[in-house]
Formats: sequence, structure tokens, C-alpha cells
Amino acid sequence: MTADVFPLWTTPIWIGQVPTDAIAELDAAWTPEPAADSIDPAATVAAPMPLPGFALELELAAAQLCPNAAVGDLRWKHTIEQWPPGYYNGMRYGEGLLRALVILSSNASRDHPDSGAISLHDPRAGSANVGLPGLPWGRPAKIPPLAGAAAAFPGWLGWSVAPLRAPHRIVVWMAVAEPASVGDNY
Repeated sequence: MTADVFPLWTTPIWIGQVPTDAIAELDAAWTPEPAADSIDPAATVAAPMPLPGFALELELAAAQLCPNAAVGDLRWKHTIEQWPPGYYNGMRYGEGLLRALVILSSNASRDHPDSGAISLHDPRAGSANVGLPGLPWGRPAKIPPLAGAAAAFPGWLGWSVAPLRAPHRIVVWMAVAEPASVGDNY
């Protein structure tokens, strides 16, 4: 994986690019159903697979993002989501200490570069009330809707997905980390 953890709005996040071979590894571990417009956009597919080859780097990023978590002491739960044309999510909040997202595939259009863009939102008090977002308040961090784009951030951080314009489709691998002491649900 490329990129370093950096503080944004005093919240540590990681935005980067996952190597093509790691995407191929994730893709090989999961065979999606044929895409159809009638699928439930919110449906997730449990992926019975081991963490991908970049898991150690993800664990090291987790150690920087969540300093109270020891490397190797995290349990990961993963899912795959398919986002068809028309899918959007105004605001999502996560669970766990850390959330990781990797875009496995995307047929993004150059005509609509924001279709399916993932935004990490400024968590500071009052930032949602800024009429004209700009530095330093209210500006989200955007993850481009391109295959290999990835992010890792604290589980509590709000994030959203811009509407996907037809015929744009995205497949996203997501992982949530919890301390091993939480139980065997992860």
C-alpha cells in the first residue's frame, strides 16, 4: 500500500492506493454474483476469506490510527458491497476501532468524476453547519471512485457515497477491526 497516515481535522486517517496484485488477491477470494439492476444496493456478501496480503501494512496503519490497539491484537470482519447505478449513501457511521475500504472495481466515467466518490466528513463540532465549506472547516476528504483507491479511518468517523450515475458500478471490500478481546464475532 502506498501513502502514510496523516492527521486531518486532528483525526488520523490513511488514504492511498492498494497495489494491483493485492486487488487481484481480494478479487480471487470472492466471486460476485452477476450484476443486475434489481439487486439490493445495501446487500452485503460475507466473504469467508483471510485478510489480504497487505494485512500487515493495514495492521501497522491501525497502530498509528488507534494507538491503544497492539499490532496483531485486532480481529477483522470483512464484507463486499456492490453499488449499482443510482446507489448513494448520505451518511454512514461505522463500528469498531478502525474501518478500511478498498475499491475492487469501478467503471467510473470521465464525464462524471464525482459519481461514487467516497467522502470522509469533518467530525469537528459545527463543521456540518458551514454554509460554504473550505479550509479549515467542513471540507471532506474525498476518495476517488477508482479501482485500488483505499482508505482507513477510525470506525466512528462519518462517511458518505455520492450517487452513482448510470452505468457506473462499484465493488468495495470493507473491513472493520475490533480488539481480539471483544469476542469471536469478528
